[in-house]
Amino acid sequence: ARVWEVGSGRLLLSTGELGAEPRAVGLTDDGSRLGVSLENGTVEIWDVAPGTRTLAVEAQEYGARSVAFSTDGKRLVAAGLDE
Repeated sequence: ARVWEVGSGRLLLSTGELGAEPRAVGLTDDGSRLGVSLENGTVEIWDVAPGTRTLAVEAQEYGARSVAFSTDGKRLVAAGLDE
């Protein structure tokens, strides 16, 4: 996954190889954090400015199909299909 600054085209974050195919991404309102759902069921949170992964959790057996941050950026919701 990658995040660019639209006005300048500057690359702000590149997560590199994630180990599984991304399914969904979400960005906080202030652009400081990125949530990424992977097909292996993992959801990762990345801090954009330093480019570091701050959290990885097993969320959905088949990977979340959508992720969204709350407006204050303190919560991330992941939704998908489980058996």
